[in-house]
Amino acid sequence: MRIRSARHAVVAVVVALAVAACETPSQPGGTPAGTASAIPGAKGTGNAPVTVELGTAGTPYNPTWLDDALYFGVEPKNDNDKHQLWRWREGHAERVPLKLPADCYGSLLRPVRRPGGALAVVAGCYENGVLRFRVLAVDRSTGATEQLFRSGRAPGYVTWSGDTAFASVVTGGCAAVTRLRADALEAIDAGPTFAGRPWPSSGWAAGGATTCPGGERVVFPTTLDRTDSVAALATGDAGATAAWTLFLAPAGLTGAAKEVAGGFVDQAGVAATPDGSRFVVAATRQSAAGLWLVDAAGGTVHAIAPGAHSGAAIAPDGGRAASVQGGRMVVYPV
Repeated sequence: MRIRSARHAVVAVVVALAVAACETPSQPGGTPAGTASAIPGAKGTGNAPVTVELGTAGTPYNPTWLDDALYFGVEPKNDNDKHQLWRWREGHAERVPLKLPADCYGSLLRPVRRPGGALAVVAGCYENGVLRFRVLAVDRSTGATEQLFRSGRAPGYVTWSGDTAFASVVTGGCAAVTRLRADALEAIDAGPTFAGRPWPSSGWAAGGATTCPGGERVVFPTTLDRTDSVAALATGDAGATAAWTLFLAPAGLTGAAKEVAGGFVDQAGVAATPDGSRFVVAATRQSAAGLWLVDAAGGTVHAIAPGAHSGAAIAPDGGRAASVQGGRMVVYPV
C-alpha cells in the first residue's frame, strides 16, 4: 500500500535520528477530543506532570509548542489510516482538521514552528506514485494548508532563521543541515562552525549521497524566535556512542557556534524558548536516560524526568516542557 511505503520511508529517517515511539490501538470511525489527567502516583494537580489522553487515536510524536497550544502528530496503529495533527491546551486535546492536498496521504504530519509563531507541517505526499515531502503552512483556525517547500528527500526537522528555512537530513550515517528552497535541499556555503569544525551540509543540492569525512554531524536544529539564532546538537565523533553537545549558531547559520552544554548521548529531541534562556533535550546523559533542562546563562543541566523520551517541546514562557514517554505525550512543569 502507498501509506505503508510512505511510513517505511519516514521511519528510516526517524530511526536515524534516534526517535522511538510505541503503538497503541487505533480508533475506527473518527477521533473524539481527548482529555488530560495527572500521571498515576503524582501528587497534586498544579505542579504534577500531566499526560495528554488521546483515547485510542494512536501514538503521539514530535511535539511543538506555539503560543496558543502544544501541537504534535499522531500515528495510528493501522498502516492504512492517515496520520493526524493534534493540539493540547490547558487540559483539553483535540484533532486539528487539516485540509491537505489530495495527493498527501497523511503518512507523516510533523508540526514545526514558522517565523512569528505560525504553524507548518512536514507531510509525506505522492506525485505520480513517487513519495515527495512537502512543508505546508497551516491556518490554525480553518485547517487550510499552502505549500512552502517540496523535496524528494525527507527533511528530518525544519526551522527558520529570518526568512530562510533550514532542514536536517540524515542518510548513510551522516547528519547534515541544509537550506530549503522551493523544490530542493540546497547546500549551505560557508556555514557555521562548532568547536572549529564545519557543520556538514555539502552534497545535498545535487541529490547525491553525503558523507561526513571528519565525523561531524548535526541534528535537531531549532530557532530562537527573538534572535534568529539556531540551536542544534552536534558531534565530531562518527561513532554510534558519540557524545553530542548543544550549540547555538548565529542568525543565518554563519560564523562560530557557541557551546551551551555537552555530554548528551542517544539524542532524541531539542527545544528552546523564544529568548533562548532555556533548552530542553531528550537524551541520555551521564548514563541516565531522561528529559533535561538546560539553562543557557550558566550551561547548567537539570533532570526534568527520568527514562527514555522522544521529541522535545517547551512552552514559550519556559514554564512547561513536553515529550513522548512510553507512547504517551507528557507535559512536565519545569
